[in-house]
Amino acid sequence: MSQERSLKRYIWLVDTIRRYQPITYAELEAKIVQSGQFDKGDIMFSERTFFRDANAIESIFGIVLFFDRKTKGYYIKEAQSKEEQHMLDWMLHTFRHANVLEVYRDQAKHILLEPPPKGNEHLSAILEGIRHDDILALALKRFRTFKVVTIDIIPYFVRLFRQEWYLVARDLKKDLVRIFPLDKIADITKTGEKFELPEDEDYPEVATFFKDYFGVIMDEGASRETIRLRVSGDTAKQLQLMPLHSSQVEVEATDGYTVLSVRLHPTPDFIQELCRYGNGLQVLSPASVKEKVVAFAQSILDNYND
Repeated sequence: MSQERSLKRYIWLVDTIRRYQPITYAELEAKIVQSGQFDKGDIMFSERTFFRDANAIESIFGIVLFFDRKTKGYYIKEAQSKEEQHMLDWMLHTFRHANVLEVYRDQAKHILLEPPPKGNEHLSAILEGIRHDDILALALKRFRTFKVVTIDIIPYFVRLFRQEWYLVARDLKKDLVRIFPLDKIADITKTGEKFELPEDEDYPEVATFFKDYFGVIMDEGASRETIRLRVSGDTAKQLQLMPLHSSQVEVEATDGYTVLSVRLHPTPDFIQELCRYGNGLQVLSPASVKEKVVAFAQSILDNYND
């Protein structure tokens, strides 16, 4: 069996076990035939091939298939940390989509895709540097002049936001933690030097660094606020399914509208996001955020009043 076909089988096994767990060996055997996703040669199922598949799944994804003696079924334990589970879900999501697109490549004219995330060609070099404690040299493209400048950095972590990758790193010359869009990086090289973080280092934690911000814009001058929003119609439904921020809570719900609360720094990108919902969203408090939204909306109107 080819590597691509094997991978497709592994993902199917993980998805099926997670969906029906605990599931017996016999039930798995029946479902792989019923799925209609595999060629005749790929649906051969035996205890030997199953255990081979289980070992491969653990090796590739870090997912262990457990056996419940009481139900005689197989199940998968969730990852120990939220970050590990998030990474696992992304891996499966990516492989799953790659498999679907490979199978239906002849239907390309019927599939509309967004451009892939920008700057992902630099991911391997950055993550390799993080793994081996390498100080990296970034060649950065200036936005206005298109000149390239090189700076040495300590790489901390990367973040994907709105289809763009960002690197959080310490600029060694300025001794500041900065955020670099990967699509503005022309090249990355190793300096040959290593970094070692002292125990009292002000190290940005991945889980909390952006916790109080909407996106990747950080404004130390904007204090954290509890912001109350009145939403209605489709906007209310959308924000219930896809919250604005991890701090979002529902304060009040009526037949005509819903009041939501979020707690974060009201940075310019957050103000723009609020305006994106038009008359489906109204800022109730604080007054300072209402004023920022009104000012941004007015600046748009002013473009049409000349």
